[in-house]
Amino acid sequence: MRSPGDEGRRLSGSGDCVTVVFGGHEYTVTTEMAAIFLRRALETIGRGAWELVPLRHLGGVELLVITPDAPLYIGSVEPRLQEVSP
Repeated sequence: MRSPGDEGRRLSGSGDCVTVVFGGHEYTVTTEMAAIFLRRALETIGRGAWELVPLRHLGGVELLVITPDAPLYIGSVEPRLQEVSP
């Protein structure tokens, strides 16, 4: 069974992953990619501009439209609990 950490190592050779939540979608990314994306998004927001910012995640690459009003959240990857039937 694979854990989110295993997927992150396969993605970029690093260990830790975080979740980027944007536009109602969740993307699992390495901490390195999250830092790059966040820096670029904050620069765009700081200029009061709109820009397509690439985000490389486990499922591929997305171009996300970053605007000064765009809701953005980056947090840790939480293990999901599975329901167990008696």
